[in-house]
Amino acid sequence: MFQVNGKISKTIDVRDRSVQYGDGVFETIAVKEKSLKFWKEHYQRLNKGCKVLKIKCPPEVFLKKEINKFLRKTKKEKLVLKIIISRGVGGRGYNPPRNTKPTRILGIYDWPNYPLKNFTKGIQMNICKTRISDQPALSEIKHLNKLEQIIARLEWQSKAISESIMLDSNNNVIEGTMSNFFGVKKNVFYTSTTKSAGVEGIMRRIILKL
Repeated sequence: MFQVNGKISKTIDVRDRSVQYGDGVFETIAVKEKSLKFWKEHYQRLNKGCKVLKIKCPPEVFLKKEINKFLRKTKKEKLVLKIIISRGVGGRGYNPPRNTKPTRILGIYDWPNYPLKNFTKGIQMNICKTRISDQPALSEIKHLNKLEQIIARLEWQSKAISESIMLDSNNNVIEGTMSNFFGVKKNVFYTSTTKSAGVEGIMRRIILKL
């Protein structure tokens, strides 16, 4: 089920800059019994991403109210909610019109069922050939252009491999194609900086506060 600007819909205007240029940000949130897990952290990152791209972010109270109303339309107790905020409709070329109205898209997806062995025995991973570019201006946020991750994910199709590690051009470990990376050595957690590349993951932030 999907909703666009407060109305149930499966379509958006093809002129929307999310379609034309990947001009927007998104968040993916776990929902259990209609409760948005780590909502504050997700909204903070969404708002940060909008500020970086100079898109007007919906106010937190307004957006959460809209989301809660949307969630009441499903009977699912566990689901994944995706939020997309695009710059909106208008303009050919990279310089967007100044009067665009942001587009709000909400989507409900099934809860993923990962095998129990993933948690008890771990997972098999590769190292991707595709590298992540250094781009401090866009690091840490979840923008809609994920071509590097898509190309990296196409490197393997084996169901035995659950994830792959992505490096930067200097062969530094940055993150997985869809996850942050942590290493443990002598009971000490290590993780990569996200100042030049990578996403500032919500669980990464939570773990670093422990």
